[in-house]
Amino acid sequence: MGDTPICNLTQMEYIVMDMDYEKISSKDFGAVLKGAFREHNLSQRDISLETGIPLNSLNRKLNGGVFDLEELMRIASTLGTPLSELISRAERKSHTARHDLTA
Repeated sequence: MGDTPICNLTQMEYIVMDMDYEKISSKDFGAVLKGAFREHNLSQRDISLETGIPLNSLNRKLNGGVFDLEELMRIASTLGTPLSELISRAERKSHTARHDLTA
């Protein structure tokens, strides 16, 4: 597939999801997060301050880098949106992008 996964899991962390998360690129996930930030009128700086993720790291990860699970959970909590909803949005975005490429 070649896409960067959306998060790294340690051996002690395990996510059970009834979804095909491998098809979500980190760029698609970053675009979904940026959209969610705009929906809540929050800047990357606001998210950085609320989550403790350094601004330069947050920016890099939003543009194709890899978040860890704890960071994603802190972002979702700050947004007041379940992480599963953000992942679902990214799945839809990735699915639409793949469909557009094959159409």
